[in-house]
Amino acid sequence: MLIDANEVASGSVIQTQICIVGGGIAGIAMGLEFEKAGIDTVVLESGGTHRDEATSDLYRGPSVGIPYDFADGTRSRFLGGSSNCWGGFCRPWDQIAFDHRPWVKDSGWPIGRKDLDPFYERSHAILQVPSNEYRPDHWVGQAGEPTHGPATGQSRNASSYPFDPANIEEIISQFSPPLKMGEAYRDEIKAAKFLKLYLKANVAEIQCNPFGSTVESVKVRTLKGGNFTVQARVFVLASGGIENARLMLASNRQQSTGIGNRHDLVGRYFQDHPRFLNGVVEFNDKFRLNPLFDIKFHCIVDKVKISGADISGQMRVGFERQKEHGILDAQMWFRSLYAGEGTDIVRALYRMRQRVRGKWSPFVGLGTDLGHIFSHPLDSVGYTVAHTTGSRKLVRHVAMELICEPDPDPNSRVTLSDDIDALGMRRAKVDWRLGQQVKDTVDTSFSLLAKELEDKNIAKVKLGPRINDTGWPADMEGTYHHMGTTRMHDSPRHGVVDRNCKVHDMENLYIAGSSVFTTSSSNNPTMTLVALALRLSDRLTAEIKSGSTVTTDGAQTPAQPEQQAAA
Repeated sequence: MLIDANEVASGSVIQTQICIVGGGIAGIAMGLEFEKAGIDTVVLESGGTHRDEATSDLYRGPSVGIPYDFADGTRSRFLGGSSNCWGGFCRPWDQIAFDHRPWVKDSGWPIGRKDLDPFYERSHAILQVPSNEYRPDHWVGQAGEPTHGPATGQSRNASSYPFDPANIEEIISQFSPPLKMGEAYRDEIKAAKFLKLYLKANVAEIQCNPFGSTVESVKVRTLKGGNFTVQARVFVLASGGIENARLMLASNRQQSTGIGNRHDLVGRYFQDHPRFLNGVVEFNDKFRLNPLFDIKFHCIVDKVKISGADISGQMRVGFERQKEHGILDAQMWFRSLYAGEGTDIVRALYRMRQRVRGKWSPFVGLGTDLGHIFSHPLDSVGYTVAHTTGSRKLVRHVAMELICEPDPDPNSRVTLSDDIDALGMRRAKVDWRLGQQVKDTVDTSFSLLAKELEDKNIAKVKLGPRINDTGWPADMEGTYHHMGTTRMHDSPRHGVVDRNCKVHDMENLYIAGSSVFTTSSSNNPTMTLVALALRLSDRLTAEIKSGSTVTTDGAQTPAQPEQQAAA
């Protein structure tokens, strides 16, 4: 059921079994699971079904570290959350992403790939990803060989490179459509019997018992001045890597430092995947038309489609080489660049395309972008034709591109600013930091890929300047994967949530989404956050159905009388 929070009488108290704060990817996935289980659930979504300026403004706040746009230009504060503006990349993480790596400080999850395998399987259906097969040799052969399934157009040229996998490993990702969860599941939500999803419902405070050990309710406010309270047996925060931390820090009535923050960890270890370009790649004829590893031909212009699945290839330094060089994980691909890329004209055209997706920039207005476009009409038309047709004849040159796993840094963090939003809440302040290990990873990964391309006679590479020599690029950006601010660890001294996503020292508060990531791999986060959300859904369903509390080791204890009464 979809309900407009503005139609709820002010001062009302709504009671339910489970309350989820956030109607994005994790919140919708969990809500639909509880609907199937017949559990009364309330989901509170700040926005409506489409973007509006007043709600988007609630995301804004100062950036005080590496220059970082984290507001509505990179997030979508309406039903479906970040699924309204993502690219659709999906891939389960490898075990190494969860392992403790001695050369990576603060690495190591309390769970592993095997704990998520059954939930990765289920996440494919939710995200509409057609296959659970990710081996490159399942999809393609070597250059000159046909693909292993039906393919047309440029996809027929998709192939592997003759890399030594100990040096450079090939990996495959698949694409969700990309699925907009708020659109794809809206009818299902409307028809739900046990699930009530409130739109335009902003949670302004988490309210606890006097000891701060149990959440009793959340306070909801609307931008039109309404307010009501939701009481539940279990509460789940699913508002994203920045807002989860912001809400916990702002809910400081019982504890001055905020909820779940006894060890000053809430908001720390903020992570995003930084993106870099480097070099000029001149392929030998045998490999020149391969679209599998060129993001231009499977993400921006067109898809590589084989056997009905949209796939893309990435390259990374083998894990033994990562250990040898003491570097983080990074994914690399090629990017064909058309004439004009990197200019104001092309940046304006890109922002126009993003506006159509509901992704607006708070820094550059529509009028400015239209001015760039119409002041150079021939260049604008030429680039648009090249971008739309995907013509290789219009490619200026090919570069290498990389996104890097961030180093876990407690000083990279989300805090509260002194600025107040329209709801009277302190805005989020982001201090994004990246360390020396990221610089070393970028330089080493580009160098090793270039060497392997030349050693295997695939291409000649002219490398550009090293990050260690030039410093962070002025136009460096992240991929807007907000992660890590409520990290998972078995010890409350090192993490905000335990292995079951329950906030340490709290009886009934859980966190879903990428904010619980201990480390962030170099893979895209969506499939992993869905798998974690499904794992948490199953656990809470078992708890509610049995009338007991599920402990960290999986044992069950009878619910306390007040818990039973709340249910």
